[in-house]
Amino acid sequence: MSNFLPIVAFFAAMAATLPASAQAQPDLPFHWCTVNAGAGYSAVAGKDGSNLSGQWDFQAGVGATWEKAKTWNWFVNVDYLYSQASVKSGALAEAKILNPTDVGLLSATGGTSRFNVVALDLTVRYQTSRSAEVYGFGGFGLFRRQVDLTGVSDQGALLQPGSPSVFLRNSSSGSVDGGGGINFRRMNGWAIPYVEVRVVHGLAVNKTTTLVPFSVGLRF
Repeated sequence: MSNFLPIVAFFAAMAATLPASAQAQPDLPFHWCTVNAGAGYSAVAGKDGSNLSGQWDFQAGVGATWEKAKTWNWFVNVDYLYSQASVKSGALAEAKILNPTDVGLLSATGGTSRFNVVALDLTVRYQTSRSAEVYGFGGFGLFRRQVDLTGVSDQGALLQPGSPSVFLRNSSSGSVDGGGGINFRRMNGWAIPYVEVRVVHGLAVNKTTTLVPFSVGLRF
């Protein structure tokens, strides 16, 4: 249950920005084309949640709208997500037991899983006050999952600095995603701070993986 507390807190903060009445909000500076970038923490859910520990993420995107409305506005976004997670020791031990003839895997002592996602999202924004607007989005994309296991250097630090890679596996598939956030609008200035939570679920060969990235960034 504690895993869902950050999500509950996030949407509670979103709800707090809603106006007490349905009065029309004043116009704010509006950009038909937007660019954003942010970073934060990415949790791993689904079956992969027992194999991986979430770490940091980076997000970027571009969006455009075809029409400006009073309070509601629709955008089409192309979003990119990079997320990294560490392989849990229990998952690594299980992999060795199930693959006793893979020499590279048996020599692994740790590892990292990296995710690259490119998504096409339909986004709706609603201006809730003079200084904030909430938004929600959903779409589909391409999902790439990479597992890179590392071992102990056996050729010396000169030839193998750090922990050399001993096992590498990639898998690509489609994905679906959705989420929401808050833009903290400013009357003056171009940059718009935002906070966002997203859920990305892999399909086909990656159906056991669900990422829940939280990010803070700037939108221009």
